[in-house]
Amino acid sequence: MEKVFQDITDFERKKQDFKKIGYIKFTSFFMKETFSSLLKESNTLLESHAKRKDFQMEETNNSPRKISTVSGHVIQEESKFITELYNNESLIEFLEELSGVKLYITPDISDRHAIHKLHKKNDVHGGHIDTYPFVLITCLEAPTEDGGGELEFVPYSTNLDDLGTKKSIIDAIKTGDSYFMHAGMSVHRVLPLRENTNRTVLVFTYADEISKDIKLSYSTDQLYN
Repeated sequence: MEKVFQDITDFERKKQDFKKIGYIKFTSFFMKETFSSLLKESNTLLESHAKRKDFQMEETNNSPRKISTVSGHVIQEESKFITELYNNESLIEFLEELSGVKLYITPDISDRHAIHKLHKKNDVHGGHIDTYPFVLITCLEAPTEDGGGELEFVPYSTNLDDLGTKKSIIDAIKTGDSYFMHAGMSVHRVLPLRENTNRTVLVFTYADEISKDIKLSYSTDQLYN
């Protein structure tokens, strides 16, 4: 696979920013050709394999999920391009250097690489902590400016009650943006859509030394099966 992501300026400063809050956002992170392929493949998978979910996750204080998903099992079977990108050595090495942590392929295939889509008013991905702590999320379609769907997170807090307080950070994610987060140590959620608009993201999760032997995420069955 050819070069897939842009050169990053001010890398040392970004490493310090990530260390401080466990979050960094990149504008147009993937090369134009790579992003176009991701968008095309993800839309094809959504059309054929999306599962609509509407439930409350008991393990996360009954926070709501109103979302359409495509699981990693489907991606592995149907998209060689996305699967190879997830496993791209240069990408993983970059994320390891950014985080200062040795990363591992997530053992739970469903949660390894997935597509999440909010598209109806009040669709939401409620507050949670990830089983596998590092995520690279790429926005394939973003809501309109007033459409909702912002990311909210609390750096280095695992307390869901901290969401919605002065401790939280809210960031609007635009089409083409990618963000890398220490999602196992920062409680986070996607705020509800305020209108019918698309928020489609491709999710890559990576395990660390502690989580690399966890076979299944607590959320897999309800979110993807």
